[in-house]
This record gives sequence, structure tokens and C-alpha cells, in this order.
Amino acid sequence: MYRPRSSFVAGLYTCNDIQGLTADQAAEIAHYAECHADLEFGWHVAQDLAGNNIPFPAFLRGDDLYVWRAYNYLKGSEDTAIAGAVALTTRGNQQITNTIKALLIADNTTCEYVASKLAIPVEVVTAYEKLFFNVIDRKKDRAFIASIVYPEGRIKEAMEDYLESAGIGDLMLRAGHSQGVRHVLYAAGIEGNPFDTVDVLEGAETMDKKFMAEGLIYAGLGLLNQRKNAMPIHNARLSLQAGKMGKGDTQSAGSAFGFGDVLRDELITIGRQKTEAQLRREALDVEVVVPINATEQ
Repeated sequence: MYRPRSSFVAGLYTCNDIQGLTADQAAEIAHYAECHADLEFGWHVAQDLAGNNIPFPAFLRGDDLYVWRAYNYLKGSEDTAIAGAVALTTRGNQQITNTIKALLIADNTTCEYVASKLAIPVEVVTAYEKLFFNVIDRKKDRAFIASIVYPEGRIKEAMEDYLESAGIGDLMLRAGHSQGVRHVLYAAGIEGNPFDTVDVLEGAETMDKKFMAEGLIYAGLGLLNQRKNAMPIHNARLSLQAGKMGKGDTQSAGSAFGFGDVLRDELITIGRQKTEAQLRREALDVEVVVPINATEQ
């Protein structure tokens, strides 16, 4: 699909940014890079053509139909599907948009499935995907999809302020990408908890495995000896301590209920040490570091 160049695109790079390139070559690369990464490419094409009174190209292929319809809509034609897709981009529909994006980013999702779950016309969901969040036909481009979901990498999830720094839309998008549609539908309030019927001991064993898996991977990423921003390591340690409380055939039960005891004692100990540290800071006006794994001190 053709998209006119703009002065903004041409100014992204100069010939000095990439050694050996001429200004024209740098501008060409910048133009391609912008179009390749643009999830709203279809809408921007329609805007550029309509806004500059450029006739829409005579050839149409597959998804170009929705770009052509958007072009005609911008020229004054009525189109309820395009209007509905545009309406989804407004602030008042942010929660619905977050849900649509999170469902679309999940593996093997179709616009028909999303439409059925949200009770939105299929044409509206399809138009939104083609014009504003074009990911379905790019699922095999794993690096591109990952750059959308984790622009700073997945290791950000290990940071202590992760929930404060990540928006709700980011959390839902990552849930859809890594866990699938069931987590998204629950987070959006559309369906119930898919784990409601899970056996307690089975659930505890699954959590233990998750804690351990996260701890192992982040240990390999260099967080093993860190006190701050190393929650996966901390959780794995707690899981190990709880597991040691199990005896013989009661290993699973000991792990399930021992973890709660360990966590409770850990919170009490950390709370006491934080209080003592605060008193020392006030008395000495110095910063005292409280260890994350308080029970090991």
C-alpha cells in the first residue's frame, strides 16, 4: 500500500545518522521504518490521501478495501463500520479498546471471535483491526509483536514498581499475549475466573511451579544476588522455604499451607524491621537499608 511521504518522516534521519547513506537514502529508510512499525498504517494512508486530495490508487488487494472505505468516509461518504471503528478510538471507549487490543494480540484470535465476545458487529472490529491495530496478519513476526507488548522487554515485570508504572491497557495486552483470551475476558469483567474450580492443592502446586520457573529464569538473567527489583527470586525463595515444611506423603499439603505461614511471618518481620529502620533514620538522619528477604537475616 502506498503512503505519501511527509516532512516529518523525511526529518527523522539525516545522512549522518547512518554512516555512508545519502540524505535521500536515509529518508527512504525512515519512510519504510515508520510505515512498518505503524499499527495505524491503514488509517494514516487514508488520511494522507484524502487530506492531500490524492486519488485513491486504482488497484485494491485484500485489506486495502477497508483503507478505501476509510478514504471515502473521510471524503464524506457514510459508512457505519468505519464510523464505529473510529468511535472506538475515543477516550470514552478506552476500556473497550483495551479489551479489543488484548484479545487481538492473543494467539489464534479472529475478529469474529472478538466480536462475539464483546457483542460488537464483526465489520466494526475488522475495520478497527485493519485501520488502528493491524496485528492479526503479523503474528508470525514475533519480534514485532513482542516490541508492541514489551517495548522495554519482559524483565520490567520483575521491578517492584511494575504495577504502578504499567497502565491497565499494558497489563491486559500482556495478559492476552502471554496467557490468552481467558485472562483478558476475566480482567475486563466479561467472564468469570477460569480457575474457580481448580483444586486447592493442585492450584498450590501450580503456583509453586510458577514461582520456581520465574525464579530460575530471572536468576539466569542476573537478578540472583539483587535485593531490589528481584521479586521473582524472592518469591522462589519463599516457595522453597514453604516446600521444606512438607513431610513425606503430606508434601503437597505442607507446601500449600506452609507458604501462607512463611509469607505471614515474612510480612511481620519486614514490618517490624521497617519500623525500626524508620526510628533509626529519624534519630540518626541516615538511610538504613531493609533486606528484602527478612527471614534470612
